[in-house]
Amino acid sequence: MAINQQTLERYWNEIRAKLQQRWSELNKEDLQRARASVEQLVTLVQEKTGTSREQVRRYLDELTSNLRSALSSSSQQARELGQSVQQRSQESMREASEAVRAAYIQTGRTVRRHPVESVAIGFATGLLSGIVLSTLLRSR
Repeated sequence: MAINQQTLERYWNEIRAKLQQRWSELNKEDLQRARASVEQLVTLVQEKTGTSREQVRRYLDELTSNLRSALSSSSQQARELGQSVQQRSQESMREASEAVRAAYIQTGRTVRRHPVESVAIGFATGLLSGIVLSTLLRSR
């Protein structure tokens, strides 16, 4: 796929770095001016390095193709990671729900077996909570 202006803008930082890596004659300022269009970039590289326009275009096409592939691969990995996180979250939610349900059932059994003690514990817990809360509110 041939490089176009949109692709040039999208991958500019990577393209600039790769061009400077391959052709040390290219400086940052020249490349920044040539960023305006693919044709200007090709002309700059040709003039500064003596490389043919066709070779420059081929290199840019190959470079952007590799960048697209890398981006596509990264996107796929991100999607897979997201799905994995979602599955783990759902599994954790199921386990938490089951644990709450089991605790609810166990609490019900305990209350049926020891109703007087359960009422006393509930009353004491409520009383202590009220004392702590009123103490906190009074201190403000």
